[in-house]
Amino acid sequence: MSAAVATPVGSSFDSAISLSPGKGDGLFVGELDRDWWGGIGPHGGYLAAILTRGLELAADGGRRAPRSLTVHFLNTATPGPFELRSAKERSGGTLETIGFRMLQGEKPIVAGLGAMAAARSSVALADGRMPEAAPWREVAVSRFLTDSGVTDLAPPFAVQLEYRHCLGPDPLSGGREAVTGGWLRFRDGRPLDLPAAAMLMDAWWPAVWSRLRAVPRTPTIDLTLHFREALALTSEPVLAVFRTRLAQDGLMDEEGELWSVDGRLLVQSRQLSMLLAPPESEASRPEPCGGDR
Repeated sequence: MSAAVATPVGSSFDSAISLSPGKGDGLFVGELDRDWWGGIGPHGGYLAAILTRGLELAADGGRRAPRSLTVHFLNTATPGPFELRSAKERSGGTLETIGFRMLQGEKPIVAGLGAMAAARSSVALADGRMPEAAPWREVAVSRFLTDSGVTDLAPPFAVQLEYRHCLGPDPLSGGREAVTGGWLRFRDGRPLDLPAAAMLMDAWWPAVWSRLRAVPRTPTIDLTLHFREALALTSEPVLAVFRTRLAQDGLMDEEGELWSVDGRLLVQSRQLSMLLAPPESEASRPEPCGGDR
């Protein structure tokens, strides 16, 4: 997988994640754009995309490529300037580890740890299988997150994306499994690269919504991304699938995958989130999440 930084032109997303060198080693500056807000603050995938851009900028001429990024969300940010401080925690051989801290003033917004590694000869396994789904052109565009006339959601970030739901129960339907997904891409045709993939890995509605009948709050504690395959600069959508296996003590997990149209597993994710579900009546309460029934 190449570590070269591709910079697509003409997308508001690119200006929203742009980083400029600051006054100091490992320091970058940028501005948080309200167009990529998720609610009271910036969307988590948007912040992960900015750190992914920082990881790309730290790449050493293509010898190592970004492979992993873990982001911890610390405080709610506001629109406007931020600093992104990076520090090499380890550098040697084929692996380099870089730490990140995003701040507004002295207020920490996120902390991250990324890894870049060169490719090596080793055992190869490809046992994963792309979920069965209708071709994206045959799936209708979903307006669930993007049209305030359908729900009262329509967060700013979602309006910039195109959703074609075709995996798992309908959201808020009280379904029997916490699985969701479908075809996903940027509405303006912006092609896929690593920051875009980081954004899309946190852009679908939570899988647990398939099991519920009312919208809970699900603030993310941490998000880990594993970049597995080289990304072609294409405006074709990716197939996103997300699953929650366990929810207890007010916390839940969610695992995600992004698949290319031709069936390659591009990115994997795992996150831990709070699950602040509103009270429900006994008639509409779904079975507990987690575990086989």
